[in-house]
Amino acid sequence: YRIYRELTKMLYSDVPVEYKIEYLKLVRKISLKTRARLPSTLKLFYCKKCKSPLLPGVNAIYRLVSRPYKHIAIICLECGYKYRKGYETKD
Repeated sequence: YRIYRELTKMLYSDVPVEYKIEYLKLVRKISLKTRARLPSTLKLFYCKKCKSPLLPGVNAIYRLVSRPYKHIAIICLECGYKYRKGYETKD
């Protein structure tokens, strides 16, 4: 899980986009090879259709939508696939 923590730090730092995409590819490849599940927070960074790594503002659009239920609308700009991931807020 050290790799996942490092990836999370890197995704929100000032590292060039090319490095972020390559690191996302590497993490997915390692998780497939070792049969380890990706954490749900990292699953948001992969397209469910074309399996490419997604970065907000680079090759994907992430939007918070509250209707019909609270969810994150994710649009992959490479294949055009749209999907939703529900979330709950702490009130």
